[in-house]
Amino acid sequence: MFHTVDKKRLTISRSDIISILYTELNLGNILVQKKDGTNFTDYMVDEDRESYTFRNELYNPKEFRVLRSDVLFIAERNPSGLKGEADTESISLTWFVPYNRMATYKIYTKRNKKEKYEIAASCSSNKYTLKKVPSNTRYFIVVTGVDGTGEETPYSNEIEITTKNIHPGPVDRARYTVNKKGDMEITWLPALDPDGKIVKYRVYGEKDDEKKPIGDTVKTAFTVKAGTDYDEFIITAVDDKKDESKGIRARPDRGAEERLAFYPGVIFPLGKFGAVAGLGYGGTLRFEINSYFIEDLS
Repeated sequence: MFHTVDKKRLTISRSDIISILYTELNLGNILVQKKDGTNFTDYMVDEDRESYTFRNELYNPKEFRVLRSDVLFIAERNPSGLKGEADTESISLTWFVPYNRMATYKIYTKRNKKEKYEIAASCSSNKYTLKKVPSNTRYFIVVTGVDGTGEETPYSNEIEITTKNIHPGPVDRARYTVNKKGDMEITWLPALDPDGKIVKYRVYGEKDDEKKPIGDTVKTAFTVKAGTDYDEFIITAVDDKKDESKGIRARPDRGAEERLAFYPGVIFPLGKFGAVAGLGYGGTLRFEINSYFIEDLS
């Protein structure tokens, strides 16, 4: 009497059973190197104190035994030592090749422990870079080898790796005004995060090229009390992975500026033009509005 994975009872006649394994074995195709210099690859289905039992085909009952004293070593055929290094949109993988030469390798990935592995790529060497993967994403990865006959090895060791987070973008239009109390009121437009969310903004004060944090806020405004001894103020955005954006300096908010200017000039006609015209005086009158409707538009 047996129980299946889904806990159902299963009855099998003794006459239909060849053997029962009480030890958990790797039922993959393994390499056996014998002391006489020969080797073979087969499925090991049992072992005892004196010998190993093998099959040429896993589900074929035909078996043969090899004495332990005749075996130099037994090695699994799957790749090993899988390692990975993640960037924001790529994962570079390397692994050790097995004793048996493989024709190709297959890379399998999944994003959750409960999911099934799906093939993501294949290659002929022991290194590969997964490209165009989403940033800030966790992956589980294994590698298998495929020999010249098309037989695939068991999985390599499993690695868990997370692609790097993309830093948030900077704030826009950081400006400040000074109120009647002398407080400096800083405002800015929200920053954007391509693979997460902005959780707060950080305000720095700078004095003699030394930058110090003044405070954090979830709003797009911050007030620096009068009497604070800083030359400039810098605003950054912080995302949900605690990464910080490039700092933007706050500039005085003067609103739309109007300018009126006159540029005097003197004309000295030369060549043929001098024969028909004489010395002249004049000028250019210019009226300009800066940052009207659109910032820095003149």
